[in-house]
Amino acid sequence: MIAVSPGTLQRATTPTQSVASLAARRAGSVAEASALAAAGPGAQLLATRHISPDRMATCAIAQGLPA
Repeated sequence: MIAVSPGTLQRATTPTQSVASLAARRAGSVAEASALAAAGPGAQLLATRHISPDRMATCAIAQGLPA
């Protein structure tokens, strides 16, 4: 597990913007911001947020630079 601070989420620039995410976490997309932060500096999104059919979960995929 990789912990991502609220400030890191809020500073991330995300291609999608969720009204619910902005209201709850002040982040355009928690899934995208988390994926980018966990993948490290210079990371790029491979897939923007996907919302589950029941709207109970979201995910996004990011790839970091090689070490």
